[in-house]
Amino acid sequence: MFLLSVLEDTMTIMPINFSKNLKKQLADEINVKYANKVIPDLGLCIALRAIDHVGDPKYVAGTTGMHVKVRFRLIVFRPFAQEVLTGVVLDSDKDGIKVSLGFFHDVYIPKDNMPQSWEFNEEENSWVWNYEGNPYTIDNDESVNVRVEDIEYDISRMMNPSAANTGCPPMRVVASMSADGGLGPISWWAEQDEDDDEEEVEGEGGDAAAEDGEGGGGAEDMKE
Repeated sequence: MFLLSVLEDTMTIMPINFSKNLKKQLADEINVKYANKVIPDLGLCIALRAIDHVGDPKYVAGTTGMHVKVRFRLIVFRPFAQEVLTGVVLDSDKDGIKVSLGFFHDVYIPKDNMPQSWEFNEEENSWVWNYEGNPYTIDNDESVNVRVEDIEYDISRMMNPSAANTGCPPMRVVASMSADGGLGPISWWAEQDEDDDEEEVEGEGGDAAAEDGEGGGGAEDMKE
């Protein structure tokens, strides 16, 4: 889900900050420029991890500030294909389900990536899995496991800041959800585990009773 990416960039330190620690100023400038920003085909930048190399400061005629070439490592969020993520349902509509990871709110499960047996309940505004006559609803704020299928980037929005309110996120994780393999609401699998535990206990009780019965018969035979 998270990885370290090595980048190089030229950062500018303004004259007012010349007297301050250079490396700290560079770290601050890198975080301001990259933190919580999406880089196409790289992912969502979380924070600076380390500065590996600082070049010699340069001064360019006609510009203010000191220009420094820096090589650094960033913590980046970019889940890999088929990775299972755990998040919380934000919203649902007839086209799919939107999930939040807490720090990232654009995980989307389109209806085509859900089992055909699942149906959308317009009154409840939620998706429902009807299993053996029992409805299992996927409610808002419910914890779910989803599988990553693809990552989409909106290049036009990043190139044109004025398009920031178009409703398309700069990065969207397209995922899938099913009723097997541990995917879907975590509560479904918790209930299944409880049922399995109960069946196991009942089975052990039956075996113990059978053993007691066999032992009793043997005692009677000995008396005879």
